[in-house]
Amino acid sequence: MKTLSESPPQPPKNCDQPAESLNLEDSPGRVLIVEDETELAELLEFNLRRQGFFPSIAHDGLSACRLIGKERPELILLDLMLPDLDGWEICRMVRSHPESEMAQVPIIMLTAMGTLKDRVRGIELGADIYLSKPYSIKEVLLHVQQLITRRRRQRKMEQELDQLQTTINQEKNWQQMLFHELRNQLLVISGYSFRLDSRHQEHNPQMSREYLQAINRSSNYLNKLAEEFMIIRQVDSGGCQLPQTPTEPQWLVEEIVELFRPHARDQGKTLELHSQAVFPLNLNQTALKLILSNLLENAVKYSGIGKRIAVRLTPTTTGLEIRVEDDGPGIAPDDLELIFDKFYRSPKLSDKLTGTGLGLYTARTLARAMGGEIRVHNRSEGGACFVVSLPA
Repeated sequence: MKTLSESPPQPPKNCDQPAESLNLEDSPGRVLIVEDETELAELLEFNLRRQGFFPSIAHDGLSACRLIGKERPELILLDLMLPDLDGWEICRMVRSHPESEMAQVPIIMLTAMGTLKDRVRGIELGADIYLSKPYSIKEVLLHVQQLITRRRRQRKMEQELDQLQTTINQEKNWQQMLFHELRNQLLVISGYSFRLDSRHQEHNPQMSREYLQAINRSSNYLNKLAEEFMIIRQVDSGGCQLPQTPTEPQWLVEEIVELFRPHARDQGKTLELHSQAVFPLNLNQTALKLILSNLLENAVKYSGIGKRIAVRLTPTTTGLEIRVEDDGPGIAPDDLELIFDKFYRSPKLSDKLTGTGLGLYTARTLARAMGGEIRVHNRSEGGACFVVSLPA
């Protein structure tokens, strides 16, 4: 087969001379030439290469089918009278391909069969252009460029529509989740506020304090949910670079642990902190607080009464590692990675414990936004261990 370094092949009698350089858009593509006439196939290949395309040649139907699957061309120049498998059948197979991307590949039929009946049949089978021999090489190149450009624009629009639909679905999920949690917490606040206002509570200060604590917990939960919502939406949309400032990780971790210690004690659990001296790191303090709050909230929620929760702060050669361990039942193997997905709730727990399925997704997203990572494993002695790694 001739290459660009060799003299161009002489055109067959049925076709024009090689086309002059055309003012095509700068978007070359992969083109499959399916043509059993070697001289004509090489002429098409030469002109396509000269215009910046990447052509390949199949001289029979079966070879064409193999190359379509292997090279996934962006356009097919298809002769109809071929050995083994004719062009009609190839066109039919392409248009019925299970992958929509391949099924919509532009097809230009180049054939000596130029009757009206043949042209109608070609269009019915899905050909984009039907050119009868003798045809103009320049016209073929223009159609190739136009069809590839049009298909690329179509693909871009399809991707944008898919992204828009994904965004709309995410918005619906956010709205449903927020409405659900807002309604639940407002019911709690409303119910306990009504009881506090009742005359029956005048002589029971202990119960009044419990009601006030319940109202306070619901209010704090809604405040934390609002913070998560705002920061995650910004990070998800790519419109937020988390600002990082020099931070004493040890002080911040101690603050969050002290905040959750009374809650753990109320649930009959022990919360411990084991920390080593750590140098200040550039971190986003709000993000780290949300990460630890989500991990501790889960540890308190899922570990049983009388269990121990430990937070371990350790410097590493690359930065900082925070471990949150519990003595609970651990995590089902099928859930170990799924628990970080947005809105995921384990089928085994969704009916037993309330939650949004957002906490661990928030934690991992924020850790990655700071250049870190979160991983989880089940401890050999029982329970789960979440490991937060943050870079220096």
